Amino acid sequence: MPEAGTSAPAPRPTEPRKRRKQHHGGSKLVQRQSALLRLSSTIVEAQDEREICERVVNGLRDPALGYDLLALFMLDESTGERVLQASAGWKDVRADVASLATGSELEVQLKVGDKIIGVLVVESTEPDAFDREDFEILNAAVNQASIAIARARLLVSERQRADEQKALLDTMADLSSERELSKLLQAVLERAVRLLAVTGGELAIYDEEREELVIVASLNIGVDSTGMRLKLGEGAMGTVAETHEPLIIPKYQEWSGRPSKYAETPVRSVMAAPLLIGNRLVGAIASVHSELGREFGPADLRLLNLFTSQAAIAIQNARLYTEAQRQK
Repeated sequence: MPEAGTSAPAPRPTEPRKRRKQHHGGSKLVQRQSALLRLSSTIVEAQDEREICERVVNGLRDPALGYDLLALFMLDESTGERVLQASAGWKDVRADVASLATGSELEVQLKVGDKIIGVLVVESTEPDAFDREDFEILNAAVNQASIAIARARLLVSERQRADEQKALLDTMADLSSERELSKLLQAVLERAVRLLAVTGGELAIYDEEREELVIVASLNIGVDSTGMRLKLGEGAMGTVAETHEPLIIPKYQEWSGRPSKYAETPVRSVMAAPLLIGNRLVGAIASVHSELGREFGPADLRLLNLFTSQAAIAIQNARLYTEAQRQK
């Protein structure tokens, strides 16, 4: 059984059953329609995307359909490469085979709306093995698979968001119990780094009198920036503090707004956001990655935005508590 989840060209065939191209009578047509109904039922019962792909490939090998050499690839969203998810009838999935010398091939795309998410490759050792009926059968199968995969991905996304919400609520509950400002600031940064699964980050609070950001916590960015001041518009955090809008910098070392004081940092990508209560600036936070090839995307930004609004309130409450303690 070939190993799924690998990026590879169409695999090498074994010795398939001979597939004669012929006109099918009424009985044969009924058999093929019944096989398609069975395939649809098994696809609907699949629990996840990988199982859907395996059931499509195995179902199409039903004797009533007669397909022997099948490979189902999903497209990698970041690279566009084909990644093998399931196959049948092939000898070596990693072999360098362009096509069968005397055979034929049919490819059918899996789509969600107008977006291509994968492709089903069906081959035969015989020339001109496929006709219009084959295309209709395979297209019906991949349409069912596309619908099932879209549903499975939606369920995964919903579960992920539920997990994120729980982690966020747990984080906020812990932060709300902390009243000492210095400890809270460090806890906010550590929680953000953990929640976002990033390498490190920085947290700054806004000095209204001097109209500057003061970095009060720093974690794993290559330098200890604690105590450093940034003007509004300076660096990633200064930029978001000025614009009140989050910012993603995919290639930080090439970013023209990078301050010279960060010249030696190994940081590769940065995501920053302001800490706001309404329109009032409380501070700013930056999460960073030092790993090659890791870039922030919309999902990361969405989770950061969920965190920042609650973190701003926790920080402001701790500042008010500290001021009240001083006045006693």
